[in-house]
Amino acid sequence: MQCQDSFGVTAMYEAVRMGHSEIIEVLKEHNAKLGMDEGKTVGIITEAVIAGDLPQLRSLLSIGVEATWGDHDGRTPMHFAAEEGNIAAVEVLAEEGNACVDALDRFNRTPADYARKAGNGAIVEFLEAAQKEGNCLRWAETKWYLHWQRSQPCHS
Repeated sequence: MQCQDSFGVTAMYEAVRMGHSEIIEVLKEHNAKLGMDEGKTVGIITEAVIAGDLPQLRSLLSIGVEATWGDHDGRTPMHFAAEEGNIAAVEVLAEEGNACVDALDRFNRTPADYARKAGNGAIVEFLEAAQKEGNCLRWAETKWYLHWQRSQPCHS
């Protein structure tokens, strides 16, 4: 099930955008996809983080949107959540989205660096604790974005 309207919008995209969790579940049962390339999904998940929309963030993660992709500067949703001071989004991204807590952007800054600059001490503590627990990264450059993935096992 991958029908799109004349604008390229899928039923899954509309269900996620409108927060219809029951419809999302039905569509998942029928293997429906968001129907967007990685570049656009980076924008959608980042918008959910910046807006503090945890239900939409969880919906996106539940349908397989990667929490590890970065924008044109390599900033991942975790970078934005840390900068915005959204501890709930940071926790969801780390625990449900397997987002890397120590991902480096193009400027060699981690999410903790953004949180520290914005004065979000609780987020810095959470990210540093998660990093000590073994959440580390491996990156590969593909297309126009940076893709960050957790590596197994963590070699510090």
